[in-house]
Amino acid sequence: MNISIINGSPKPGKSTTELMIEYLIPFISENTVSIHNINRANWDKIQFAEIGGGCDTLIFAFPLYVDSIPSHMLRFLIELEKQKQLFRKK
Repeated sequence: MNISIINGSPKPGKSTTELMIEYLIPFISENTVSIHNINRANWDKIQFAEIGGGCDTLIFAFPLYVDSIPSHMLRFLIELEKQKQLFRKK
């Protein structure tokens, strides 16, 4: 199975979200795993075909700030929905 993990933490470097992803990796290591870091600077440069092209499962990891997600992650999710044809199985 191909798994894409979307790291939506706005912090560069080691964040709690990244530590949680590192904790998760050993449990899913028998699969093909790719990690995509989405932050304020690059969310609009992400290649959605790279994320969804051969992906069977998406895992979203991001901090939850007082019942809201980071704004760059919300913009990414809105754009991801527009690209949903990339995720349809043929």
